[in-house]
Amino acid sequence: MRSSIDLQPGTHRGTVEVRACEDDPRVCAKPLEGSPWRLPLTINVKPKADTGGRMSFAPAMAEISMQAGQAASLTVEASTSTVLGKQVHVALTYPAGILAAPVGVRALSDKQFAATLVPAKGLVSGVYTSKLEVRACADDPAVCHLPYAGSPWTLALKVAVLPADKVNPLPVLPQLGPWSTYRAIRRIRVMCRPASIRPASRCAWSRSTWPGAPMPGRSRENG
Repeated sequence: MRSSIDLQPGTHRGTVEVRACEDDPRVCAKPLEGSPWRLPLTINVKPKADTGGRMSFAPAMAEISMQAGQAASLTVEASTSTVLGKQVHVALTYPAGILAAPVGVRALSDKQFAATLVPAKGLVSGVYTSKLEVRACADDPAVCHLPYAGSPWTLALKVAVLPADKVNPLPVLPQLGPWSTYRAIRRIRVMCRPASIRPASRCAWSRSTWPGAPMPGRSRENG
């Protein structure tokens, strides 16, 4: 037996009739002695707000940033607060054209699942947004006639594709000056005393400073 997916939150009561017949039970013109039997049935449907938090995602938003023509991927993990049931089939539906197919969901444990998202090939520069739907079902998730409480869940998706020739600036490192190109370097030189190479030979190098460097150039001898 399975309940209707259209049941509203609350308690629904009814009866189940069991027939034992010598002929077609849909007609049951020749019922066996005692038939039919009636059993009480109670179905409790919780509000969606009470069950929506049973699955959480890490990261909380599926966000991928990449350059056009380059490969990228993101693994999303889903966790449930309790074991949903004995037979749990989890599937992810996604918009065509943004993610490469197929996107499989693998079980890490009874309460943890993971899926790796790969952007579709040929995406031009721009920002693509949509939503992913995660189903947890006791039957085939392609039809999901038996969804678990709270299913389906949604996860925001964002794929940012940068132009192929766009390079992000290097970050400023703590306690160091800003990055500079070779044109800003006044002088870099390496000096070695002219001699044949011997274990005891000594080599010295020095470097002058450039704008933004934290310390003036110093010479050091390395033995």
